[in-house]
Amino acid sequence: MRQTWFDDAVEQRTGAGRVEEVVQSIAETLAVSCPFCLTMMSDGLVASDSHVQVRDISELLLEALG
Repeated sequence: MRQTWFDDAVEQRTGAGRVEEVVQSIAETLAVSCPFCLTMMSDGLVASDSHVQVRDISELLLEALG
């Protein structure tokens, strides 16, 4: 019995469609706003052998502010 989201195969996970959209885009960085999305998208993009970085918006804001 599956009790948690991470037991699913990568292609069956909730964000698989979103990962595919990012892979097909020209994006170099994907900004997310929640820890679950950060993990889900990072795992999906690594499994897709993608070059896209996944970063939390707070990291990007801090970087922009110097």
